[in-house]
Amino acid sequence: MVIGAAQVCIFGPWSLVLRLLGREAWLPAAAAAASGLGKLLWLPSLHIRNYQRVTRPARTPRHIRDVTRPFRIYFRRKRMRDFLRRVAISNGTTIIDVGGTPFVWRLTDRDPSVTIVNLKASWPIEGNARVVLANGLALPFRDRAFDVCFSNSVIEHVGDARARAYFAREVRRVANRYWVQTPNRRFPLETHFVCLFLHWLPFHMTRRLIRHFSLWGWLTKPSQVDIDKALLMLTLLDEREMRELFPDATIIKERFLGMVKSLIAVRP
Repeated sequence: MVIGAAQVCIFGPWSLVLRLLGREAWLPAAAAAASGLGKLLWLPSLHIRNYQRVTRPARTPRHIRDVTRPFRIYFRRKRMRDFLRRVAISNGTTIIDVGGTPFVWRLTDRDPSVTIVNLKASWPIEGNARVVLANGLALPFRDRAFDVCFSNSVIEHVGDARARAYFAREVRRVANRYWVQTPNRRFPLETHFVCLFLHWLPFHMTRRLIRHFSLWGWLTKPSQVDIDKALLMLTLLDEREMRELFPDATIIKERFLGMVKSLIAVRP
């Protein structure tokens, strides 16, 4: 095989694009095209002969949460510091975390009494915490049962407008103070799928584009059924909607590069 300039200037970039798109079967054709171009231009170094596809072991697709984990840790650690300060959390504070996991509580230097409410629990419990399997739209606790209700990136997943209203009502009911965070719909980067601007488009356009123009689509290669299911499970909110859901709260704007990345409804 004669490589050289062809691999660097022509075949190399195209082979990278084809691999990213999952089109390794097209590599022999790309090699033949590069070889033909080399002959046409009388450039011996552009002649690639006898290219054979190398069969590699199948790789397990990476979950998007694995890729975004360093960024989530950075932003959530910063957010948790703000939460501890604004809501005055101590080791004796009783907290209900609606829809959460132990992940965020590992990012703090305090050990409050945390009750995690979720539809499922597939992770070990650490520290001063317990898990209750329940729906956030109908929490099985009396009024003001906790000092603080905490929820991080959950309300956008609970369903339609009626479900979000039920969720907000339960948050306000079970605790004297609350902290409810959600990504801002007006931020240009959609953080669940990791894509730019697609969440501003009509649904019928987003469902066609997100497979090819999002990190989630590139990593998971979802079917159209999977895409529709994932999109229907997400409804991003803006500041007006958060104020309507939590009229007795202060809306904190979490910024990144000068833009509002997240909205947090806080009743301290």
